[in-house]
Amino acid sequence: MIIKSIRCTVPDGSRAAFDRAQRAWAALQGFEGFLGQVGGWDTRQPGDAVVLGLWRDAEALQRFMGGLHDDVVAANNQGVTYTASDIRTLDHVMDMPGAHPDLTEALFEGALLRTALCHVYPSAQAAFEDSQREVWRPGMNAAAGMLGGAFFQRRDGAPVYLVATLWESAEAHAAYAQDHLPRLRAASGAAAQLSAIVGGQVPLEPAWTVRP
Repeated sequence: MIIKSIRCTVPDGSRAAFDRAQRAWAALQGFEGFLGQVGGWDTRQPGDAVVLGLWRDAEALQRFMGGLHDDVVAANNQGVTYTASDIRTLDHVMDMPGAHPDLTEALFEGALLRTALCHVYPSAQAAFEDSQREVWRPGMNAAAGMLGGAFFQRRDGAPVYLVATLWESAEAHAAYAQDHLPRLRAASGAAAQLSAIVGGQVPLEPAWTVRP
């Protein structure tokens, strides 16, 4: 599985236009190899829109980028609605089960998307991956309201990772952050592993959701 992560910086005066343009991606429905897309506005970085799209494999994503993608962009004129963008494609490494076994199963059930883009010191790459598997995966699974997630790595193997989880509510995530997060962070050794981390907390916009 491949994830396409998109973050766009949108001026206040362009939010309505960006929202209208984002709805045009409903054209993705039915595209072979497309597994679903969700997004919304990041409450941690006001003005940023975050969209995650899931694809069966790189070939399906490439077919989309070589055809339908350009057709939608030409029609919705979304490029004029934002001032900067950060677009990444990453490979699936492992599932982070919650109420559902994985991110795909949880994709259309959540109210809140939580993302963590992690830049890891090369010397700590193996330890970071182990901590995701042995500490964060079971720790988040034990949190009430965590619906499912996944762990991804940049496609070229560089030590850049994305953790994406879906939550039943902002309140459920807040309870996790208070009751579980400090202990998990200490147990994982994250402070010594990460050179930088960009977190996102995104209440999902139902009109931006696209089903397969």
